[in-house]
Amino acid sequence: MNKPDFNIDFFLKVSKGIMTPEELNKTLLELVDRGLIEQYTNENGDFEFELTDLGREVGEQMNRINKS
Repeated sequence: MNKPDFNIDFFLKVSKGIMTPEELNKTLLELVDRGLIEQYTNENGDFEFELTDLGREVGEQMNRINKS
C-alpha cells in the first residue's frame, strides 16, 4: 500500500492550540464528507487518512494560487 499523502500528524501538530479536539474531529469529518480525504484502517488497525483525487486537485490549485 502507498504511504498516504495526507499527513494526519502534521495536521494535528499545526492545529494544536488552534482547534479543540472536537473542532478537529468535526473538520476531518467535513473533509471526508466533501470528498477531499478518505479514512481507512491500515494493516495495524489504526485509522489513517488519504487524499482523494478531488483532494489532490484542490491541493494543487491552492499551491498554484499560493505561488502567485
